[in-house]
Amino acid sequence: MMSRPSAVRKVVSGFQVKKDRILEFIAFSGPTTIYRAHVRTSMPLGTTQRVFKALVEGQEIIKYRVEKHVSGNTKKYYGLTETGLLTLLAPKKSHVKDSFDKVARIWFKESKFSVMAKEISTRLDDGETIEALKHFYVISADALHLPQYSDKLDYEVKLLLGLQLILAQQPEEISKWLGILYHRLPSVKKAVDAYIDGVNRFQRSL
Repeated sequence: MMSRPSAVRKVVSGFQVKKDRILEFIAFSGPTTIYRAHVRTSMPLGTTQRVFKALVEGQEIIKYRVEKHVSGNTKKYYGLTETGLLTLLAPKKSHVKDSFDKVARIWFKESKFSVMAKEISTRLDDGETIEALKHFYVISADALHLPQYSDKLDYEVKLLLGLQLILAQQPEEISKWLGILYHRLPSVKKAVDAYIDGVNRFQRSL
């Protein structure tokens, strides 16, 4: 007979697998409804609803828009957040990591996904910028381990944290990618400049 702690772990693990499956489906499909995810993944509707609720509570997805159907019913579309992307990039084996350019083309066209979306949306055909972004997010996901930790931080703080993590790991290799983001994305330049200014002010106060 299975002990209670083991049974609980098995249930939690099984639910996590379902969360990962739905989150990956959303990542490759774009904003979607609960019903569409239920149909496309063949997951029971009740389970799909519980998974969506858990993903919203974890801020891995958010409601993107609501559309009114001709029948009078409303359709709620949910989409990926940067926290959700970090969750998908954290495992060593990740379909999203292997197809980052495809995922980027879907989500960086969505203003609700990231404050960088507007500036990146004009560079989706720039392979070098997309590759630099991939390194930025993958290293941040690897270093944070628990992506939900970043939910409690302002975006600028998360961006600075990501930049520091990048600089701390393989600086010679990563400096190339960081340099690309710095010169091509105003939000990254602003964050880096603010970080350097803060360090300089701290040194002057010593």
